[in-house]
Amino acid sequence: MGLSDKERTSYIYHAIEQIINLSNDLKENFEYKKVFRKHADSLWPSVLGKMSNGAHWILGSSAFKPIGSEDQSVYAVAITDKLSEERSRIERKKDKFQHEFDPVERLGVFSYIMESGIEFADSYAKVYSIFGWTEQLVYALRRYDDDYLKRFAALSDVVSRIQGSCYAAFQCPVFAKAYVAHEIIKMIYSRRKPAGAVYDIFNKTYLHHDLQSMIRDYEMEDILQFHKNLIKDSSDANRIYVALSIAGKRFYYEHKLKELIGLIQKSKIKIDINKINQIFKENCKKKKDKDSICSNQYAKNKEDDINYVIHGELFS
Repeated sequence: MGLSDKERTSYIYHAIEQIINLSNDLKENFEYKKVFRKHADSLWPSVLGKMSNGAHWILGSSAFKPIGSEDQSVYAVAITDKLSEERSRIERKKDKFQHEFDPVERLGVFSYIMESGIEFADSYAKVYSIFGWTEQLVYALRRYDDDYLKRFAALSDVVSRIQGSCYAAFQCPVFAKAYVAHEIIKMIYSRRKPAGAVYDIFNKTYLHHDLQSMIRDYEMEDILQFHKNLIKDSSDANRIYVALSIAGKRFYYEHKLKELIGLIQKSKIKIDINKINQIFKENCKKKKDKDSICSNQYAKNKEDDINYVIHGELFS
């Protein structure tokens, strides 16, 4: 189905607004802050500088006349978009069926970057979102090789520069780790027949909470091994084994184990319960080791603090 010029303009305006807001929200010391702000400052001039209102002297200002289906002024697009948004909200309110929570969507690349624990994780996640909005701009702007595209050639150039800056940022290792982690989640939660049994089991046990820190908990080598393991064996049983291994020190409660085993037995999935118990024991050990490290670190920090109060900087 084709896009009208009005629809293309609507997509473009909305994407520009989002990119500008995201660029403004990047942390001040983030190394790509200035370049994205510079690009963002060029977006509105590159598109609005090519808009015209030749009918103004005949019909009056676009802000004071009825809005038609193809009106493309900033005012007309903003109003029609808001009306469309309100209609959608009303329809959703009428809908008696609520959309199910989707763990695959929740554990996406954006979420994994946010949960990575690296410096400027929030800003890197916003760069990922900025790239997503540039793709909407490309879709609307370059869908047809026509006069519309030629008129906004300057905007097309700005979009290309933004995507080039995204490429530079994407070389941060967090993006590769988040990408592979999300691919793992898609494999683990696959809605395969019969009835997506593993998917339902993990949803009922809220396992996504234990999987959302995958790239914080593991190095790239470990994440790649999880992925390779699933490629070699994508059976229901192995998907459960791998998921519990990834959950690691975060899956250590006895009641959660019992609930999981009960659901597995009801689903009639062919699986080695002894292996599940073994993975659980390993997870409990990881949890104990982590707590021990944290306790020792706390004690050291406390000792250092006391010594600082007495001596100041010992090794200045």
